[in-house]
Amino acid sequence: MKFLRLIIKSIKVLAAVVMIFVLMTLLLSLSSKESVRVRILLDGHPVTAIKCDPKYTKVQSRAFHQPVFTIPYKDGYDSSDESYMVTQFKIRQVSVFKIADHIIPKL
Repeated sequence: MKFLRLIIKSIKVLAAVVMIFVLMTLLLSLSSKESVRVRILLDGHPVTAIKCDPKYTKVQSRAFHQPVFTIPYKDGYDSSDESYMVTQFKIRQVSVFKIADHIIPKL
């Protein structure tokens, strides 16, 4: 009986942690800069997400017809397939939330 209570309590704690993570992710996705940081964090680079300072790039934003943010090259990281260096993100809006996507350079 105690073992069953321990399992149920563990599941509740785990569910609470997951809900807090989801809520924090949604709250951070309300601004463009923070959505870039969330994307970097979800790509597996938490230190870079904390220390980088995404900047709005006006010229590329006009070219893509979407807001474009750039992080410094020293803070950039390899893509998951290591085919390009991730330093630029375009922002798209879904309802009130902003989602950052990599800009894949054309070779």
